[in-house]
Amino acid sequence: MAFSDIAFDGINYFVVWAENRIGMSYDIYGARVTASGIVLDTSSIPIAFAPDSQVRPVVVFDGCNFLVAWQDYRFRNNDIYAAYVDRNGVIIDTFVFAQSKGDENTPALAAVPVAEKVLLMDSGWCETIGEIKFNSMRVFGEVYELVGISETNKPSIYDTKICIFPNPSIQNVYIRVKGEELVSGLLVSIYDITGRLMKRIKSDNADYWEYMWDRRDENRNLLPSGVYFIEFRAKGFNEIKKLIILQ
Repeated sequence: MAFSDIAFDGINYFVVWAENRIGMSYDIYGARVTASGIVLDTSSIPIAFAPDSQVRPVVVFDGCNFLVAWQDYRFRNNDIYAAYVDRNGVIIDTFVFAQSKGDENTPALAAVPVAEKVLLMDSGWCETIGEIKFNSMRVFGEVYELVGISETNKPSIYDTKICIFPNPSIQNVYIRVKGEELVSGLLVSIYDITGRLMKRIKSDNADYWEYMWDRRDENRNLLPSGVYFIEFRAKGFNEIKKLIILQ
């Protein structure tokens, strides 16, 4: 057990930590604890248990729910993932928080519930800023709007193997797929909200595939903001993910 953090919602504490219960890889767990020290979740709450290790969890209370972020190695380099956990200990949603072509490490969170904002800071790989080349790790920070969640989606068995980031996106979109059973013969199709085909891509790798989409259709037209759907199809599986593009 390692890398613990704690937050308080005004009634109970929520403690998060990394632990290697199965094998050598670490996963993220949590538990609610009363102000008098009574553990409410004696079996603990599994928050993140994707392939490879998830470590360095941090947690804040945003005024409605607990927001947990951690360093995640499921796609061969460290990214920052996050989850919303309600005050009853129920996981509402899990999503990519910060991701780039290099590593994103050691997240830190600060919430401002009155302003409905949260600050994420992490140490990330930086190639260039403007015309200056760094090719080294730098500390980054970004303020995010707190978005209310009104529905939950049934988890997919492919959620740990397919990744689209950033989502929502205002620039290039990176699409990653992991696993020979998915990548071999993979066909990726991007549709707009009306179902019109915008872009089609074929994988060229055996067990790991990454593609940088510049948000242009087959005719090289830059697509407008809106909701798009990305279909992943290969022998034996078909999966659709939603992508939001912002201007």
